[in-house]
This record gives sequence, structure tokens and C-alpha cells, in this order.
Amino acid sequence: MNEHYTVVPLSLGMLLREANGNRTFRIVTPEGAGFDAMLYDIDDKNAWPFAGDTEAVQQRLRPETPAEKKLVVELDDPWSPLLRPPRPKYDKVKLERDWQLIQPLVRPPVAYRVMLPQYRNTILVEHAKLNRTTRQKLTRVLRRYWQRGLSRNALMDDMDKCGGKGKPKVFADKKNGRRRKDAHPGAPLTETVRKVLRIAADWLFADRPHRTYQDALDRIAVSFGNVHKVIDPQGCQVVVGLDPALQPTVRQLQDLVLKDHSYAVRRRAQLGVKGFDLTGRAFHGRADQHFPCPGHVVLDATIADIYLLSQFDRTTIVGRPTVYLAIDIYSRLIVGIYVGFEPPSWVAAMILMCNVVTPKVAYCAQFGVEITEDQWPCHSMPTTLFGDKGEMMKIQGGQLLSSELGIRILNAPSGRPDCKSIVELRFNTIQRKWAAFAPGYVKKDFDERGARDYRLDAALTLYEFTQLMILAVIQHNSAPISDFPSTPDMAAEGAAPTPVELWNYGIQSASGNLRNDSISQIRRYVLPRDTATVTHKGIEFRKNFYQCPSAAKGDWLVKARGRRWRVSVAYDPRDLGLIWLCEKGMFEECTRAGTNALDIDPNGVSLVEWEVFQEQATKNLSRAQDEHLPTRVQVTLASDQIVSKALQEKARALKIAGLKKLSTDDIRDAGAREKALDRIGAAGPDSDLSIGPAAAASPRRSPRQTNGPRPYETDEPNPASIAQRGKAKALDLIKKARST
Repeated sequence: MNEHYTVVPLSLGMLLREANGNRTFRIVTPEGAGFDAMLYDIDDKNAWPFAGDTEAVQQRLRPETPAEKKLVVELDDPWSPLLRPPRPKYDKVKLERDWQLIQPLVRPPVAYRVMLPQYRNTILVEHAKLNRTTRQKLTRVLRRYWQRGLSRNALMDDMDKCGGKGKPKVFADKKNGRRRKDAHPGAPLTETVRKVLRIAADWLFADRPHRTYQDALDRIAVSFGNVHKVIDPQGCQVVVGLDPALQPTVRQLQDLVLKDHSYAVRRRAQLGVKGFDLTGRAFHGRADQHFPCPGHVVLDATIADIYLLSQFDRTTIVGRPTVYLAIDIYSRLIVGIYVGFEPPSWVAAMILMCNVVTPKVAYCAQFGVEITEDQWPCHSMPTTLFGDKGEMMKIQGGQLLSSELGIRILNAPSGRPDCKSIVELRFNTIQRKWAAFAPGYVKKDFDERGARDYRLDAALTLYEFTQLMILAVIQHNSAPISDFPSTPDMAAEGAAPTPVELWNYGIQSASGNLRNDSISQIRRYVLPRDTATVTHKGIEFRKNFYQCPSAAKGDWLVKARGRRWRVSVAYDPRDLGLIWLCEKGMFEECTRAGTNALDIDPNGVSLVEWEVFQEQATKNLSRAQDEHLPTRVQVTLASDQIVSKALQEKARALKIAGLKKLSTDDIRDAGAREKALDRIGAAGPDSDLSIGPAAAASPRRSPRQTNGPRPYETDEPNPASIAQRGKAKALDLIKKARST
């Protein structure tokens, strides 16, 4: 037995539940009950309070009580006001009337007597007559009072549950709702019709901006056979009518959509997933809630809304520059800036990161702007870079920053500028500082008809525009942030919420996460990486050949005669005159090899310019190949004709000679005769031209001679006679071919 057990006091309104049963009792003991504890079963709609000994009830609450008799305190009251929705529109007059009706019955001394069976009926009947009501009404209100918590609000009825609000209704024979004025009531909302309407809703939400409710109903009318179709004489399917009694209405579809789809789902379908995430979603945090100190930078670029002139010729418009900003998330301080004509890319981001670690006093001095260190006190590399996928992960340099320097890279999803709202808003803030007076500024009406051509107003060069941007950044870094929540420590130290003071406070008090990397080291790691091929001409990259000491020492070019292989290199997109070998942790400079064409020099040529040059060369080669196609075809046709004619002549000669195939017995002599025939030249078959004295001394004979011995039939072994015989035989064959 537990001697340290504390007796549980039985307070009014407490709930006690049977340990192994389903009944729950509420203590409704009034004053004057003595040693009795009055209990009421809240789950029995016909229950009345009954008496139980207080000590016995407390004994059943002890831990060692057997389970069949044990009671436990129930903490979850099903009739608690916290669980029931408020009813501000409830009839206050009715509530007051019911309370006044039972108030004498729940106050002592009547409160205890009305709970006892021997007095209950008499008290209720007399009280009903006195108040001109019925005993049944008194019973109903009293039970509600005991069941629901012994309070005035417990007397509220359950009329709010009437009608089954939010529950689906099934109408098998007729349509729900008021009767329509026309003769087409619509289809009854059976379960089958609901399934069809859900299919229509899914089709509607698949492309909500371009589909209507009526389009969805028309779609299911065709798909589920609510139309009559016939075949016309041409064999085409024709719709001849609709059955209005089976066709759901637009209002029915709207009602189902409102019930089955929440507002967020409908709004997302209306705006699209990206549009909803951008302009329709709820906010669940702040942009800086995960960055408690400086050292976490967000990057972004935009095309400035201003046209610039060439700094070499102020009569030439060169276009709109690119502005790249690097902003510290914690302090909103602009820690780096790039202004130039490079498009938003890794090249511009590389220059920006070099600017991040550049002392700003020296940087501003390059553009004739004098500042002090405390006006722009940042020249350290951050530990976290938050950018776009295109800026960081499309180039291996972004991965190198993470692997080599340990810089964490985070990427915003595509189409979600709100994920980088800090830098997106700063673009507008910076531009407003010079937009009012800068010539060439592009206003919002630039694409409207009749609007001014702002390009003609351009007057600034890139150098002068960079000066304006530097001054705007200096002003921004010292401007107070009105909606920034200052911490108590900041307020105590007198730190105002300006970017510069927030930066200094974060460095001193919040242990800013910054890296002490030099400019040269950053340049080494931010260069983009690619692969090159080792060949016998050198390290080939972008159709240029390079050499380096490691390649010469390792006989790479000699080994490449048998097998080529790939190596990793770094390159500067602004100048292809040099590349850097990045094998096995090295970073070795590679210069151009002597195997390159002398007329092509990539020194000082950017990657974009080189690609344009290669593209133009490829186009020229392709054009030349297209122009050469007719010549190739003509040569092929002529060659086919020559071969075909030769085959015909061969067949004709074999036929004349009475042979079925060529003979290989006299190849050597035939070659000598053919050589002699070649010496005849182009004078014709009757010419007496020959080469050598023996040929010149030979008599001239007709190839048609048939009487008497021929010169090549004699047994003279001299070379002249052999040549003469070959010539005569060849001429004879030619004559025979021509005569036929």
C-alpha cells in the first residue's frame, strides 16, 4: 500500500472515467450534499445525477485499486469551450431565458434535492407550472447544464450542427437547392455525378488560366455520353441534342470545387506553381533568420536601365551595362560590385568576387572617388555564397570554390527571385538614387507606342556610370534600415541599423564568418575549368595548342603519338593566350606552342570572340563544301560514263576476237606494246611520230595490210621491231573498233 499517496480532492466539474469501461462521469455535487458525491454520466442522454460516497470515490482513484473498480481523472473534456467553435450569433435572449428558468433549480438548497429521485418529480412539476413551461423542457435544459460543464454557456443548444454543414448530401431523385426558373433543373448530385464532376474539376485545374467551368462541363458531356450522336450521310459524327436532366450545371461544379479544393489549391491553379510561390504563398520566416552574423553573401545581376556611350567615341551608343551586386545578408552591406558589358555569367561573377576581396579605398580611387576605410569596410571573402544555378553550378569553378576553399554555395530555384529578395530590392534602391537625373535612363513606358526613344538621351560612359554606382553604394551603406529589428545589445551599444554599423557590430560581437584570402588566390580558384587533349602537337584546347614545362619534362607529346588523353585546365575567358594546367594539385601556366598557325594569334582574344571566329570559319567551310557539291556530282557521273563505255568496248573487243575472257599469257609483251602506243602522242592513229632512232627508221605501213608478212611477224629480236609490232597491232585493233 502506498503510504505517500495524496488524496485527490473531488472538485466541481471534474471528469472521472472508468479504467476498463467507456463511461465518464462529471462531479456535480452541490452545497448541502454532505458526505455524498453526486456524479452524472455525460455519455447517457437519459441520465440523472446519482449519489456516491465521497470516500469510496476517492478510494477508487488510488493507483492500487483493481482495474474493474478503478477510476482515473479525465483531462480532455469533450464539452470544453476550447474545443467547441464560438457562436457569437447565438440568440442571447433565448440563452438568458433558459438560464433564468433553471437558475433556482441549480442553487442551494433546491440543487441537491432535485438530484434525489424522491423529490425530483415534485420539484420539476411545480417549477414548470410556476414558469408556464413543461417538465420535459426543464429536464432537457438541466441535463444539458450537468452534461456540458455547469456553466451558463452550457445551456446552448446544438442547432449549429443542423443541416450537416460541410458534409456531402446525396440526392438520388432530384437536384438539391432552390427550384430553378427554367425547365432544366440539372442532374441530381448522386455519387456517380460527383465522380464525373471531380474529373471535370481535375481537367479544369490542369490548365486553369485557359479553361473555364463551362469548358469542363462540355468536356465531360462528350466523354461520358450525355449527348446524342448520329452519323450523317457523309459518315461524320454529329451531336443532335443534349439531355438537360443529365447535364450538371456550372453552379454545381463550382460548389464541388469550393468544397473539395481549398483556397490555396485554387489559387495555385490560377497563378501556376511558380506564380503562386512568387506572389501568392504565405510567409513563414525572414530572409536572414538562418544567418546570425556577417559572412553570408547573396549574388545577383541585372541589366541596368540606362544606355551608355562609348568612352572612345561619344557619338556611339554601346548599349546597357550589366550590374552585379554582392550583398551581405546579415547587415545588408554591399560588399562587392561589378559594372561592365559582360552579360550575367560566370565571367562577370568572377570579376565580382575579385572585387569582394579588393580594398574598396583603392578600388574607388581608380574611378576618382575618394572614400575612407570606415565608409566601405569590407575586403574579405565570405564563407557562404547564395546565387543562381547559372552563376555557380554550371561552371566547375563554382564547385572548386566549395571543394578547395570550403565556401558553401547555395542556389535559388529557377523563377524564384523572392528567394533572393534582399539583393532584388537593392537593385531598385540603387537605381532610384540616379534615375531621376541620369540621361539615357529607360522608364517604364519605353515599349509603349509614341514613347520617347531614351537611347537618344544617352550621355554617360561606362567610367562615369561606374562613378554614379559607387556613390550610390556609399549612400546605401550608410542609410538607416527602417524595418530592421535591432537587438537589445545593439540598442545598448548605440549601434543604429545601418549596413555599415550592422557590419561592424556583427564582426565585433557576432563573430562574423569571413576568410582572409588574397586576390591572387581567389583568381586562381575562380577561373573556370575545362578539359583539354594532349596530342603530339601540344595540349589542344579550343583548337589551339599549348606547351608547359611538365609536358616537356614528361615527354607528353611523344607519348601522345600513340595514345591521346585528357587533362584538366583552367582558362581566362577574357584572354585565350594562356591556360593553366590543373593536374594533381598543380596550377602551371601553359603558353602557345609553335605548332599553331602563324596567322592566328589568340593573345588578347576573349572566349566569346574566339567562338565567333570559329563559328564563322565553320560556316565558310560548310558553304565551300556546299558549292563543291555540283562538281563532285558531275565528276561522279562522268566517271560512271567512262567506266560504262570502257566495259562496252571491252565486251565488243572480246566478241570480235572470238574470246570469252581476257588472256593473261602475254601481259609483259602487251605492256611493252602499250608503252609504245603511249609514245605516239596525240597526232592520231595514222601519224608516223615515234620516239627514238629505231622508231624513226622503221618504214610506214598501213594497219590494214593483210598480204605478205607483217613487220611484227618477223623473228627480228631488236627492240625497234618489237615496238613496231606493238604499234601496228594496237592500230589494227583501233581500226577494227571504229569500222564496227
